[in-house]
Amino acid sequence: MRAAIKETGSSKLFSANITADDPNEMIARGKYVLSQFGPLGENCAFLVDGYVAGGTAITVARRNFPSQFLHYHRAGHGAITSPQTQRGYTAFVHTKISRVIGASGIHTGTMSFGKMEGDASDKNIAFMLQDDEADGPYYHQEWEGMKQTTPIISGGMNALRLPAFFENLGHSNVILTAGGGSFGHKDGPKPGAISCRQGEESWKEWKAGKFGDVSLSDGIIEFAKTHEELKGAFLTFQKDADQIYPGWKEKLGYTGESSVQAATFDWAKKAAAAPYIGGWVYAKTPNVEGVYWNEVGYCPDGTAMNLAGNETNHPEKIKKDMHTPGSTLPKSFYMNAVGYLPDGTPLNRAGNEVNHPEKIGPDPHKNGSPLPPPLKGYVNDIGYTPDGTPMDKAGNLSVKK
Repeated sequence: MRAAIKETGSSKLFSANITADDPNEMIARGKYVLSQFGPLGENCAFLVDGYVAGGTAITVARRNFPSQFLHYHRAGHGAITSPQTQRGYTAFVHTKISRVIGASGIHTGTMSFGKMEGDASDKNIAFMLQDDEADGPYYHQEWEGMKQTTPIISGGMNALRLPAFFENLGHSNVILTAGGGSFGHKDGPKPGAISCRQGEESWKEWKAGKFGDVSLSDGIIEFAKTHEELKGAFLTFQKDADQIYPGWKEKLGYTGESSVQAATFDWAKKAAAAPYIGGWVYAKTPNVEGVYWNEVGYCPDGTAMNLAGNETNHPEKIKKDMHTPGSTLPKSFYMNAVGYLPDGTPLNRAGNEVNHPEKIGPDPHKNGSPLPPPLKGYVNDIGYTPDGTPMDKAGNLSVKK
């Protein structure tokens, strides 16, 4: 650790797993770790498998080591928190509990940008962990100065996926554990780790306008031209590069093939992330054939997603609705019924309002009054609905034109 600190000029944090089935054993392991690190003990985090060992294990570690960074690992939580289980409690509740019982950091998934189950709106979890007050799915939470818990990001992340992740989250104040993104890099773990840092730096420079008025993907490619480690990430994780950075080979002047095969990831399946990722393409070439459109499922009122929009721009792309009118709608865990379309249409009324009017809830927004600010920026006005309607014009266009 001393050598790493000396070489990089940056402090380090080593995470030591002290999880055990007995509180006394956990305490003994914690004391042993501190004895081995001596004056660098403050650079050690104690990892506790909080879901497996339970909340008691977290409080044992916190009360016996009040000044230590407490790394809450949540392996196994999906058995209870996954939307597919339909039982237990949500990941949102799980992470709130972690802050209450004293965790310094907890894994929060990758919000649809990695390999783990998740959604782009999971960034609400990060806000709840870090802010002194935040809005949850149902309630507003004020923490009254309680110490924050840092989001720990892991699961299929690499330098190429980080810029989109940070843009969705709105900041990069997280802990990243990227094993594959570092050790899978074609030049080894050190360049791999540097490439992840450069992924953040490139996003910040694009955000500051250093590359001019270009899309995020073009900005990252421009940064990679002068940073070999990030460029190496493009050559390593080529499947990700092809999906996220269209035309990267031509722009980076690369004509060869990489011997490293990156793990595949189907971005098109992540409905919440899709409009953002697709926006990189639409910003340059409107009305291109979009692979990131969400045409599966139904709007809250029952309108099939493959029919959503004004149906005036590209009727040839409208597909047959598989749902028989009058029959029960299939269950959807990812249906967005909160917020407003860019023209002011509330999402709980979006669509033709002809299939299931009984499911339309009241609109809390009074017509003619200013629209409320989007919840943490969740109005999507980038891209197109499946029939070609621009997202900034989607809806009934009756509330605000």
